[in-house]
Amino acid sequence: MAKKRPEDLEEKPDLPEEKPKVEEEVSDALADLTPLSDVELDEEEEISGEEQIEEGLADPEEIIPTELIEAEPFEEIPFSLRERNRDVSEASTRREDPVRTYLREIGKVPLLTKEGEVELAKAMEIGAYAELRIAELDGAEAAKKLKKKKGLSDEEKAELLDLVEKGKEAAELLASSSFAEKLGEELPVDATRGELQSLVEKGRAARKRLTVSNLRLVVSIAKRYMNRGLSFLDLIQEGNMGLMKAVEKFDYTRGYKFSTYATWWIRQAITRAIADQSRTIRVPVHMIETVRELNRIKREYIQAHGAAPTLEDLSQLTGMSIDKIKKVESVSQYTASLERPIGEEDEDTLGDFIEDPSSPSPTKETFRMFLREQLARALDQLDEREREIIKLRYGLEDGHPRTLKDVSLKFNITRERVRQIEIKAIEKLKHPSRRAELKRFRELLLSEE
Repeated sequence: MAKKRPEDLEEKPDLPEEKPKVEEEVSDALADLTPLSDVELDEEEEISGEEQIEEGLADPEEIIPTELIEAEPFEEIPFSLRERNRDVSEASTRREDPVRTYLREIGKVPLLTKEGEVELAKAMEIGAYAELRIAELDGAEAAKKLKKKKGLSDEEKAELLDLVEKGKEAAELLASSSFAEKLGEELPVDATRGELQSLVEKGRAARKRLTVSNLRLVVSIAKRYMNRGLSFLDLIQEGNMGLMKAVEKFDYTRGYKFSTYATWWIRQAITRAIADQSRTIRVPVHMIETVRELNRIKREYIQAHGAAPTLEDLSQLTGMSIDKIKKVESVSQYTASLERPIGEEDEDTLGDFIEDPSSPSPTKETFRMFLREQLARALDQLDEREREIIKLRYGLEDGHPRTLKDVSLKFNITRERVRQIEIKAIEKLKHPSRRAELKRFRELLLSEE
């Protein structure tokens, strides 16, 4: 079946002039932007795959599914970004949505063929070689100046020594690199300094062109991760950083398309950003990977046994202790605002339905109110000084009992006299008529304990 190019797609009607919400805007602008491939990655495998590529433990072709490489999916993406609101003058003061503006700008950049990607990658390789050669030449010239040592200040000597050191490092990289093997006759061995500088500029331009031409690939991947805690533009920004890393590491001699290789780096950058930034309380990436692994084991257990695994089952399957499994499960919980509306009328909030363990229950408050009233009636049978001493000694008013010394200083009497007054007042309160009133409150207090 013939592949459709963007210019073969039908033109769709203009959008209305009112500014849509971000999600509606993205849906409209990306209506015909299909995913790179139907092949989905398990989230727990994305980061590990990237690390194997980066550390040289695996060939990207071995990690990336064969069907993804053979399909050359990026060429099949029917991406068409149209000019909206053509009848609106460019001088209009209406503010445009940043997502729409960005998508329209990157849509103007043409896609690259596989051959074009190879040419740009070669230009980058030649530019990198030229940059090392210039550093090597600068180091050699600096070494000659240092030998003369005439009229050089300490600052100039330090700069020359720095150039010499960089020149040595560049020479070592040139000796150990595979520039000659990759570029062959295209290697500018006898180029002058001016020619080398020109090649450096061409290499930088090629790097920029390869990056900009694949910005739409980032958009197609970023839209799959919407509504996960980061805005769409933030996802694109993180994906673009992964794209630039892929540009630096791309090896055109392997034979696969750049879009196939870059997809892994873009996904890795986006998933790492979501893990680091989407939560109110940041959770380390290694802990999030543990959560994903635990969830995967739970899914497999449910599929095999038809029931959820117990903590003991998970401990046997993962090799983790039960306490650690509980900790991992608590980490996987997300925070929620207590002001979040509940229901259709938005009258109630989430906080209205959450128990406050520090607040007393209405029953206990009513009980305490009656108890205070009974104590007040009982204390009314004492004289004023006895009543005040009992209140202070037992903290009946503020909940803070006073010592004999504190009370003696307040009434300007000895501690022994305070103790005697206290004993006398308690004997009065023990009168059967008043004791019966307080006895039932004592029984209720003991039953609660």
